[in-house]
Amino acid sequence: MNHYWIIEGKTFSADTFTYKFKDTGDYKVTLIAENDIDGCKPDTTEVYVPIRNILSKIATQDHWCDGSATLLSSVPCEQEIVGCKIGYTWSFPKYLKKPPIITDSDSIYTSLPGGNHKIQLEVRDVNGCKDTSFVDVIVHTLTADFTSDLTAVCDSATIELTDQSFTDNVIKTYSWNVDPTKNTPNINHIFGDLPQEDINIILTVKDSYGCVSSFTKILNTYKPTSYLSYDSILCQSNLKTIEAGDFTLYGSNLDYFWKLDGKDMPSQNKLVFPPLNPGTYNVQLKIIEKSTHCKNYYNFNVHVIDNPQAIIGGIKDSVFCYPKTLVLSGDSSKIHALDKVSYQWNFGNNIVSTKVNPLITYTKGNYTIRLIVQSKLGCADTTYKNLKLIGPEGQIVADKDTVCKGEDITFTLVNPKDLTSFFWDFGQGKTDSNKTPATYQYDFVPDSGKTFASIVLESSETGCETVLTLPVGIFQVVAGFTADSTCNDSLKIVNLSLGADQFIWKENNKIISKDHDPWIIPQSSGTYPIQLIIHDSKSGCNDTITKNVTFLQNPQINLPNQIQLCENQIYSTTINPSYTYTFTPQNVGTISNNKLYIHDNKDNSLSILVKADNGCVISKTVDIQHNLYEDNNNILNYVLCNDLNAIDLTQHLSVGDSLVWTFNGGELPEGFLSCTTCDSPLLLQELDGQLKSIKYNENSCQKTINVYNLEIGEVEIPNFFSPNDDQMNDIFRPVLKIPISEEINIINLKILNRWGKEVYSSDKPWDGKINGQFAPAEVYYFSMTYQIGLGCLQTIKGDVTLMR
Repeated sequence: MNHYWIIEGKTFSADTFTYKFKDTGDYKVTLIAENDIDGCKPDTTEVYVPIRNILSKIATQDHWCDGSATLLSSVPCEQEIVGCKIGYTWSFPKYLKKPPIITDSDSIYTSLPGGNHKIQLEVRDVNGCKDTSFVDVIVHTLTADFTSDLTAVCDSATIELTDQSFTDNVIKTYSWNVDPTKNTPNINHIFGDLPQEDINIILTVKDSYGCVSSFTKILNTYKPTSYLSYDSILCQSNLKTIEAGDFTLYGSNLDYFWKLDGKDMPSQNKLVFPPLNPGTYNVQLKIIEKSTHCKNYYNFNVHVIDNPQAIIGGIKDSVFCYPKTLVLSGDSSKIHALDKVSYQWNFGNNIVSTKVNPLITYTKGNYTIRLIVQSKLGCADTTYKNLKLIGPEGQIVADKDTVCKGEDITFTLVNPKDLTSFFWDFGQGKTDSNKTPATYQYDFVPDSGKTFASIVLESSETGCETVLTLPVGIFQVVAGFTADSTCNDSLKIVNLSLGADQFIWKENNKIISKDHDPWIIPQSSGTYPIQLIIHDSKSGCNDTITKNVTFLQNPQINLPNQIQLCENQIYSTTINPSYTYTFTPQNVGTISNNKLYIHDNKDNSLSILVKADNGCVISKTVDIQHNLYEDNNNILNYVLCNDLNAIDLTQHLSVGDSLVWTFNGGELPEGFLSCTTCDSPLLLQELDGQLKSIKYNENSCQKTINVYNLEIGEVEIPNFFSPNDDQMNDIFRPVLKIPISEEINIINLKILNRWGKEVYSSDKPWDGKINGQFAPAEVYYFSMTYQIGLGCLQTIKGDVTLMR
């Protein structure tokens, strides 16, 4: 199949090709395809290609506003085909440092700062053709601003607002949010009722090119205030001034306008009350800030109450017999319910008080009582009462004021005045009339240690009587202590004395202690008279007592603290038959025939309690250590031959152990052992019999017994034998010359022929055969090791003749 292209009458047969049109216009391109083989009719298709010149052109406003987004558009050229432009690049002057804007859209919105600027547009079509255009724009600057003569506003304040806006052309309109009716750069405005929060004042300006800018200023709102210092409750005689503080927060001052119950008062910062009757009064204050004429109002009530009235209750102006104790009443005074008062008493005798109802005792004389009732509101009232105290007078004089029980005191009445008669009361129910001086013996002691002597003075003229008293101290010291008998070697005396601070203890007129509770340590048992002398240094009183103290004889226990017992051993000691013995445990100790026997088969602790016939008891604990046999006795059988060192006599001694050696039940003769006390002695001579060692521990208790049965063995080695089964000398072996209890044990026997070849090796005697066959009769060499019992170990070499 063939195909070809036709453009402007020109034919092209390539699959793809490039063709350049010389001019703009609409060109037809034809493609024809045909097949010479099948004879089919050719197929034809056509397309028209518009060829145009691309053109860049910008449409926008000549005058822009600073900060406002403005439209930039690409203007289509004549005969431009929709969609032929596919790329737009907007560029700005480098000094603006604004990056290019690349978009597929033919328009954008952007903003530029104030000044004259050149904007560039590059456009690109689908064929890659490009074109560039420029436009100059003027960006105008407009910044709204204003100043105010106040930084804060209040009700009725007038504010002056002054335009400070900046522009590079002409402002056409001014819009103020506080007064939209005014289109002027400067305005004055009066505020009415203001909200609690701050106020925003906004100025919006617009220039001749339609550029708009706004500026907002925030002003604080306030009311002028004054701090009022006053008391809501006043008393008539102290109508305090009410003072109002100034307000200067925003650089001004206040004017003050007072009203009292609707009546105008002087305009100053203080309200001075005129004289007022008790009641409730309304106070009004209006304050006005001088610079702004802003106002504020205060309205409150004050209560005027009566002054307190001092009244002394409980007595009238009176005459009393002295001494007289009076309860004065201040709460009889008249006090308003809203008031609080204090009381100041002066009793006319240099004594004062602030109690409401004080108690006071008067002596003889004339007195004026004064009461001042002082209100917390500053008001006060004073009142007075007059008193006269009469009666007989005198004084008591005594030769002493402190006595010991049983001593006398002499009392005398001195300086008597205005009395007719008198009588004494000595404090024990005993009285005496019209006698001075008077002597009385005090033979009792009150619980408190004190009583009072009194004299009653009587006047028949005034009917008054006066009682004079004098304290009397009566002391008594009582000696006492515990007297007892004891089994101990010493005794602490418990002092039971009363009222003393010094103590002397004597035994046979010898001072033995000055302690409060002394220890008595006798030289021996017996009864001792102990005397106690006590003294009170304050009163000078003394007392003495003597008692006997008995020290009893203690029983004795003649036992050591520790007893060592060997197995089955019993310890005994003589005892006092008059004592009673108690043992714990009970079966460890027993008494028989005036002896104490201690026996036990284990370690134990024996507690012994001994009681004498006088009741004294002592106890003792004895530690019993019991040594058991170790039960590891050894019996060893040794045969002695040539080497005595083969006999092992090691004893395995511990610290403190000792040894005893015997031979055949008797004493071991000297010279047979290298030593008899060391752990490993050596046998120096042959012994035939029983050698025994007995080992004792550090407490001399037997521990172990070693028995060594010693025999002397004499061995003969035959020099020939005849293995012919005649039951006589048929085997080769060692033979004992004298029979003993142990047999000969062959350890190893080797037989060599005359050429040195080993023909027999065994721990059995040789029967004269080699590998089960009769050995030839000749001389053989042997090496033999044998042992008899534990001691005899021998190795012998030699020759033997085998005979047939």
